[in-house]
Formats: sequence, C-alpha cells, structure tokens
Amino acid sequence: MKHYFFSETISGEQFLVGANNEEEATIIAEGIAEEIGHQWNDDEWELSCYGEVTEEEAEDSGLDEY
Repeated sequence: MKHYFFSETISGEQFLVGANNEEEATIIAEGIAEEIGHQWNDDEWELSCYGEVTEEEAEDSGLDEY
C-alpha cells in the first residue's frame, strides 16, 4: 500500500490516504473532502493532491490517514 498526501484547500485540512494507486486514493480523498466541506464549508470543498509520500514521511507527518 502507498500513501498519498491531500489537502482540502478551503479549510486547510491535510490528510493522507492509503491506497494501491493515486486514482484509488483520489476517489477516497474526494469523499473525505466532501465530508469536510459539508461539516465546515457550507458544502463547498476543493481538493489538492501533493502526490505519494514515503512510509517514513507518512509516519512522521502526524496526519490522519484514511
């Protein structure tokens, strides 16, 4: 499994997604960003992907991983 770094840019919420590839990770991340938008941003959300991070970077980041 790989780790991908995302940000919901309206709220600034950053998180990781564990998935087999970036496409799969993006689908998962879109659902998370949508939830963040629903809870905090009047149903608006914008998602940015910053690519794959290493196992060590993921562990050291302190970010939630989904």
